[in-house]
Amino acid sequence: MTRTSRPDSDRCPVGLAIGGGAVMLVVVTLVAAAALPAVPGLSALAVAVGVFAALSGDGRAVSAIATLAWPFGNGFLLNQYGDLSWHHQDTGFVSGLLVAAALGMIVAPFLTRRPDRGAIPAPATSHIAVERTDLAPAAPQPREPADGEPLPALTVFHRS
Repeated sequence: MTRTSRPDSDRCPVGLAIGGGAVMLVVVTLVAAAALPAVPGLSALAVAVGVFAALSGDGRAVSAIATLAWPFGNGFLLNQYGDLSWHHQDTGFVSGLLVAAALGMIVAPFLTRRPDRGAIPAPATSHIAVERTDLAPAAPQPREPADGEPLPALTVFHRS
């Protein structure tokens, strides 16, 4: 399968976006571990994932960063020594990560739109109908005659 170039060639490559998001996760985790209790720290991490999603707008990078955010939050905010285990708080944390990523992706087209490009482009699909100009015009549709106008020959009208 060959890949075609995307219309947004000025976007950051996925690998660089994931690297930048990972650095963001490390910084937010360090600040949250030093300054916040566990649950507000998890919320700060979820908000950071949402902001990353809104600013990058790249679904592949956002899914990688949201996936990396769970071990960071679980290992360093809930368990202070990097141990990964499932806690009752993890369900809410994972749900918060998913909601934050989804909201960020919803907001992303509005934040990444540039004024010189105008409106938000429609998604590219392979089944867009193209108007053909080499075809003959369509035959006119029969119209219902006005009151008192004679009916044309061979035309049947059904009134409902």
